Parts: sequence; structure tokens; C-alpha cells
Amino acid sequence: MRSWCKKLIIITTALLSLFIFPSFACGMAAPQHFQIWNTSFGISEIEDVVFQEFWSFLQNEVIDKEHPGGDLAFYNELKNNFPPFNWGVYGHRLLFHWGFNADVKKHIPLVRRVNDTVPEDQKADFYKRVTEEQARRNRKIIEKLERLLGISGLIPRAIATIAYDLHILADYSTTDVQALPDIGYIANDFVQLGIMRLPGGSEYRGLIEASFYIGETSKERALNALLTIAVYLPRIVSPVFQRTGIKHAVPSTPYEEHIVKEKIRAVYFKGGN
Repeated sequence: MRSWCKKLIIITTALLSLFIFPSFACGMAAPQHFQIWNTSFGISEIEDVVFQEFWSFLQNEVIDKEHPGGDLAFYNELKNNFPPFNWGVYGHRLLFHWGFNADVKKHIPLVRRVNDTVPEDQKADFYKRVTEEQARRNRKIIEKLERLLGISGLIPRAIATIAYDLHILADYSTTDVQALPDIGYIANDFVQLGIMRLPGGSEYRGLIEASFYIGETSKERALNALLTIAVYLPRIVSPVFQRTGIKHAVPSTPYEEHIVKEKIRAVYFKGGN
């Protein structure tokens, strides 16, 4: 009887975790996001060690910091200061899954949740606090990228934009996408504030921009964007990486292009459900 009860408790706990924390249960694991980043930028195995710290920071201290089991200090601050706010059915992706350049006051999932839970006279203070935290995290991203690349200016901001958007595109591999920005928004952000700020980005603008709109569903469009990015982004960042001494691989033959696409495809379908 005791053994049966223990099994029942374990099964019940597992089922409850799926309902209480749906976005975490359905999310892409951190190592898979790292693979997407490395393949998309053409980062070699040698340089992977160098970038690992930055990927980990972007993943665990910025975008997915608030996931269940993670650091919920900021989320709890919002809940305590602006009751009855909570992330509701949106899950942890309601926070910081909006991109590097987003105006949080225009991020539709957050706006809807705030309208439903935050009193009218507190909304301005709510958005002010979220914007302050967004700015703090963005500053840390840029600080780390400037140290990593050894340069400052628009290029680190472009790399930050691209890396952030790649994470969100990868999250479209999952079923829990209601808190994510629209694919069209990501496309514009990725192109205008990402590749167009990099030397040679304009040469591949049309190919990359078009890839965001190939497919019938958002999941298909996100995948097609990732497949195209993995082929052309290494070429776009090549002048920057060469100047800063970062070793990377540029797919230059149909076979090499096929290999990087298959790497992305394998991670994408492994990460989603």
C-alpha cells in the first residue's frame, strides 16, 4: 500500500507540474538554444568555450531567468507591488521574451495581461519598473559583448539583437507560443536592427527577410527563418569576427549549407512538442 501511494504521489506531482508550469515543461532546453546560437553564427568548437559564458548569461540571466525553478525575484516583486498581477496562462515567457529592442508597453501579450490584472492608476508605474529592469539587463548584455568582441558601438547592439531574436525563433518550436512576439515583428527587428547594422548585411537582406514568411504556420516560418539564417549569418558576421580574431565556419558549398540546416532542423524538432 505504501509503495502504491508513493507512485500515486509521484505521478500526480508530475501531472500537476505540466498544468502549473506549461511553458517550462514545453520549453527548449538551454543546451539546445546554445546549439542554435553556435550554428547560426558559425561558431567553431574552439570558440564555443569563449561564447559559452555569454550564451549562458543571455539564457539564464536575461531571457529565461524567470522560469519556474529559476530566479523569480523580479517576478515576485511585480506580483507584490502590483497585485493581482501574475503571468497567468502565458507562463514565464510573458517576461523578457520580447526581444532586445522591444517597447514593453507595446508588447501585446504583456499589455493584455496588465490590462486584466493591474489597476489603471498603477499601469504607468508597472511599465516604468519593467522598462528599468529591461534596460538594466540590456546594459549587461552589451557590456559582456563589448568585452567579448573587443569593440563598442552599433555592432554589439546588432549582435545582441540577432542573438535575442534567435532565442525567440527557437521557442516557436514549442506549443507554448502565446506570449511570444509575432513573426513579422521579429523579422523587422532582426533585419533592421540586426543584420543591417553589420557590414555586408544589406547583401543578404532580401533572402533573410523573405524566409520569415515561408510556411503556413508560425512554427514553420520560424524554422525556415532559422534555416536561412544559419546559411547566411556566418557570412554577414565574418568581417566582424575576422577583425576581432573569432574563429568561425562559413558554409560555402551546397553540402556545407545542407549540414548546417540539418543541425538546426534536428535541434528545432528535438526542442519542441
